Amino acid sequence: NILQSFIPVGERKTQTSRKEIGEMGTLLKRLVYAYEGDLRVEEWEIDLLSLMHFVSRVKLPDYMFEKEGKLSEFEYEVVQEHCYMARELCEGIQDFQEVERAFLYHHEKIDGTGYPYRLAGEQIPILSQMLGIVEVYLAMTTPRSYRQEASKHEAFAEIKKLTNLSFRADVVEAFGKVID
Repeated sequence: NILQSFIPVGERKTQTSRKEIGEMGTLLKRLVYAYEGDLRVEEWEIDLLSLMHFVSRVKLPDYMFEKEGKLSEFEYEVVQEHCYMARELCEGIQDFQEVERAFLYHHEKIDGTGYPYRLAGEQIPILSQMLGIVEVYLAMTTPRSYRQEASKHEAFAEIKKLTNLSFRADVVEAFGKVID
């Protein structure tokens, strides 16, 4: 309930819609269902991840959502801070440990070049990978002040290029089924 109170703030700051929360949740649920590996995720965990991801934007300065062009090194470091929101909110709550882990590591990349810890390969939880793919997909298919949105097929073609660099092949394959 507390996170939901931040939704209007997130909408004003980012000039995006709360519909993204539902879109992210729907895509994540479909991806979890389409994934053929061993993964246990509760629906409420996906709902919480989707809500937390949208609301985590309130931590960022307003101007970053209107900025055209590349972020400075400092701005990029500030953006990376949103990964810690789940830890700040969920740390020590037993039932929220998977949500905390998934959110903390959702910008880690299979090749070890992600953030915040530069984890690689199997060190990255599957649910983090899934959240990362859905985030990238929604970022590409949603209009932003700094670029045109891509079609779902264009976005997926870009995600496929990140197979074994950013994302596991089995997660990308499952996401392809979701998009189709």
